[in-house]
Amino acid sequence: MLANLFSHSDPNQRAGVLNRLLGSVDSGALNAVPGLSGLSSMLGIRTVSPEEANAVSPDQVQQIAAHAQEQNPSIVDEVSGFYAQHPQVVKAVGGLALSIALQHMLRR
Repeated sequence: MLANLFSHSDPNQRAGVLNRLLGSVDSGALNAVPGLSGLSSMLGIRTVSPEEANAVSPDQVQQIAAHAQEQNPSIVDEVSGFYAQHPQVVKAVGGLALSIALQHMLRR
């Protein structure tokens, strides 16, 4: 679902999500995730700009999210909270995403 939300996000929202995810991951740990070693060197440990966020694919975001969740299970709540602040993205994705996002928010 995160890959779908990310693909419907604008560049600033993409950067916001990536910055939350990457803030939960050991910067060197992304090198261990298949397909992300080049991405980790591009992103480094600094803040991701909207332009850089546009270069990241939804599939890569899904991989980063899975890795971040292993290291920090509360990242699901953080990303859910982020998208709760940007309901237009959830609306664009549709009812299924909305119901899943609401479930995560209700668990808080």
